Amino acid sequence: MPGIFANLTTWIDQRQKECWPESITYQRGSSTVALTATIGTTDSERAEAGGVVFSFNSIDFLVLSSQLVIDGITITPQRGDLITWDSRVYVVTSENSGEKPYADSGPGPTVFRIHAKLQRDNA
Repeated sequence: MPGIFANLTTWIDQRQKECWPESITYQRGSSTVALTATIGTTDSERAEAGGVVFSFNSIDFLVLSSQLVIDGITITPQRGDLITWDSRVYVVTSENSGEKPYADSGPGPTVFRIHAKLQRDNA
């Protein structure tokens, strides 16, 4: 079975270069890594006690988890990390402070769907 997963990862890496043309920079502290990503969005709402409805809208960056390597270490997204795309800086975040700021997209942790909010526009 391991051979099948290795082949699948190689195939995904090759398709990513063809299908995910957006260039982004992922940053943690002063360390960065250049990645390619698919861009999406997540919209959700939740009702709180008293009938107050909160909505959460994020821009999502879908990246191969195998390429999220900073300083030689494979990392998982953390709240407060930064993503630069199209001269805009986004901060990695989540709807609730106790939730992960990403979701596994597909079976297993092959692709991260990283949730982020616009922090500043450098244009």
